[in-house]
Amino acid sequence: MYYTDFGQDYVDSDKKPWYQKYPLDPSFPFTLFRSSFKIYPFHWHKYMELVNIIKGRMDISIGSKNYTAKEGDIVVINPDLIHGYYNGSDDVYVLVYLFGPELFEQSLVDLYEPLSKMAIFDRKTVFAQNDDGLLYSKVADILRLIEEEFFEKKEGYRVAIKKHFYDLALIYLRDIPKNHLLPGKAKKTNSNFQILERILSYIYDNYDNPEITLDSVAEIACLSKFYFSRFFRERTGFTFHTYLSRYRISKAQTLLSETEKTVIDIAYNCGFASLKTFNRLFKLYTGASPTAYRITSMGYTNQEK
Repeated sequence: MYYTDFGQDYVDSDKKPWYQKYPLDPSFPFTLFRSSFKIYPFHWHKYMELVNIIKGRMDISIGSKNYTAKEGDIVVINPDLIHGYYNGSDDVYVLVYLFGPELFEQSLVDLYEPLSKMAIFDRKTVFAQNDDGLLYSKVADILRLIEEEFFEKKEGYRVAIKKHFYDLALIYLRDIPKNHLLPGKAKKTNSNFQILERILSYIYDNYDNPEITLDSVAEIACLSKFYFSRFFRERTGFTFHTYLSRYRISKAQTLLSETEKTVIDIAYNCGFASLKTFNRLFKLYTGASPTAYRITSMGYTNQEK
């Protein structure tokens, strides 16, 4: 699993970690999670997702763009955008707001630009405490009010939460300049979904095979090597080899934290052909050696050769 307290119904990495379907109440399509996940591979869903980094930092990939979100940052992710979370610090702690756009009911038409038809929430993805001043304060205050209403559940809390989301939409409409660049290729269309699902399914099922190559996965995706490379980069923000390495390292992090396997066994179990390559990439993506990471994450004291 790639979560700490998201709940079993949210995502099961043993099935389809890239496809999420949380059973939100149709009459009130909203939920809020507190979590400390460090890794969450590429996925998409039909809901909007707001992530408030309460503590720590993490790398976030959204569509074809990558961000480093630090303490205090608020990240806004529109429906059907491919996104993932990586390299969360040991102390990372976040609030995740998940809601369906239908929460706005008849006002839904106002959430899209008249000409480009892009969602108004595409106007700004990251609100940074040090960069956005009053605008950040307005958004952060709204999210705090939503959090209080959701967990306290006083009479009328659903009405209050809807009201606060309308306030958030109004900030986007009045305080954030329009951006008529279409998100386009970063969005998940039906055909992109089918292609990307074949790719991710193959990677998740075969990441432990050191013989995986760009050519072999391009063939699985029924794409030429050139088009596959461009397709994958445009929709994930990573080259194929970078994403495969990141995914293997994420699996290794789990094994280091939750098992007593040796570092060398973990390296080979995660598809690395040599311990030297594993150690180099692990340090590159996590900032620590495998042994140091294990000591920090689970208090492991045995020195491994």
